[in-house]
Amino acid sequence: MTNKRLLILGGIPHMIDVVKKAKEMGLYTIVCDYSPTSPAKKFADKAYDVSTIDINSLENIAREEKVDGVFAGFEDLNTWNALKLCKRIGKKFYASEEQLEITSNKYLFKQKCREVGVPVVPEYSLNSVEDIEKLSPSDFPIIVKPVDSYGSRGITVVRNIEALECAYKKAKEVSRTGGLIVEKFFEGYGLEFYYTVINGTPFLSAITDRYIINQGDGVPPLPTATIFPSSKFKMVYASYDEKIKKFIKSMKIENGLLLFQSVKDGDNIYIYEMAYRLTGEKHYQIVQQETGDDLLEFMIKLSLNEDLSTWKLNLYDENCLPRPACNLAILLKKGRIEKITGLDSILNNKCIIDYVQTLYEGDEIGNIGNYGQIFIRLNMIAENSDEMMNLLKQIESSVHVYSDKGEDLIISHFVSDEKGRSIYL
Repeated sequence: MTNKRLLILGGIPHMIDVVKKAKEMGLYTIVCDYSPTSPAKKFADKAYDVSTIDINSLENIAREEKVDGVFAGFEDLNTWNALKLCKRIGKKFYASEEQLEITSNKYLFKQKCREVGVPVVPEYSLNSVEDIEKLSPSDFPIIVKPVDSYGSRGITVVRNIEALECAYKKAKEVSRTGGLIVEKFFEGYGLEFYYTVINGTPFLSAITDRYIINQGDGVPPLPTATIFPSSKFKMVYASYDEKIKKFIKSMKIENGLLLFQSVKDGDNIYIYEMAYRLTGEKHYQIVQQETGDDLLEFMIKLSLNEDLSTWKLNLYDENCLPRPACNLAILLKKGRIEKITGLDSILNNKCIIDYVQTLYEGDEIGNIGNYGQIFIRLNMIAENSDEMMNLLKQIESSVHVYSDKGEDLIISHFVSDEKGRSIYL
């Protein structure tokens, strides 16, 4: 693939991995991002200060640079932008418009799930503010979402009927189509299903436990930790794997990485969202360390429309990933960061395989309830559960982020015991 040219949409810290891998593969890398200081630009062969939503400018760059493919990355919006750009320049993109419509529209997604028997979160029919009267106190808590937004925008957890009208209007304002969906809200815990699809055949990459933290009324929950593999792997695999694979085949997905998120309520598991792209957890790093399968290289080859017929994946069985692993997100409350302590010693720990830090001394956290609260994401793999627990406890005791008022801005620390239960310290 030497001399092939890859246009990369977005220069966020996560994209540094992409640029480095592409260059390892012998590709010429071009990063487009509106910000002149986007971190990934420093590693690319060439960079443009162009927004990824400016399709006209991107088309001019792609033609001028004679690119061989477009890489979308970690964001739903850029996946759409990549598809639009590829249509303009006559390049094949791994996802179709119809597929992205289903993955990005919560109503269409749930409709498709029901068609093939995938259980989804129960919802309420609220077509207007007046329909609020249909709900009773026993229906709460609920979560109100725009049907088509990204990154937790416009989402509100509502615990009483008095707060519902405000949440309803907030979701309507954020939605591009004015549509919203109201669902039963489940506290704290869910599972994620990662799949890799090659030439129409889906392979299970991982099932994980996903923990979230709730920050109070009116604020959408945010992830704190993803644990690999799920403590409930055997039970979940037997009941849900074939259903999800049936869904994937019904979507006519030929190639790519997929994530399905779910919540657990007693013995029931409900799917509520999917992504058809790389995810913020960078699960491909953990999968590669555990199995040898380089899913990032796979996605880069896919963006170049390379032949994948000879690509082989290790087949996953009930043992799944052999060692405990975790993607840990450390969240901060409102405030300006004055001082960060204890982080360097953690980053030097042999169990840390990668990290993405997005907030630094001098930065300010404004509104809460969005991914801008994530100070750092850590990917770690341990030899056993005791080693993982000790590392998480070390992070809790060592890492502190102080405000200009001397307050520790870290919202809480996550620890998971050997049985997969979450503890917040």
